Amino acid sequence: MEPLHDVVADSKGRIPLGIRHARERYLITEDKDGRVILEKAVLMPQREVWLHKNAEAKESVLKGLKQAKQKRLKSNVIDLGKTDEK
Repeated sequence: MEPLHDVVADSKGRIPLGIRHARERYLITEDKDGRVILEKAVLMPQREVWLHKNAEAKESVLKGLKQAKQKRLKSNVIDLGKTDEK
């Protein structure tokens, strides 16, 4: 791996990544040799974590999204938006 730039941290310990990386989120780790590693990351709501941990559920959701995109929808589905009020 070749170094991209030689940078110096400012008085608050910040290192500029450049405008191209503005507003991006990173995980920062340091390996046993003292190298600092930046890894792009995303933040997700806690309530969605289960789906990414459950391969079967995630596969089912992705399949449903693919079918919806292809307009392969079931016609006998209950419309939760309708009420039984007369």
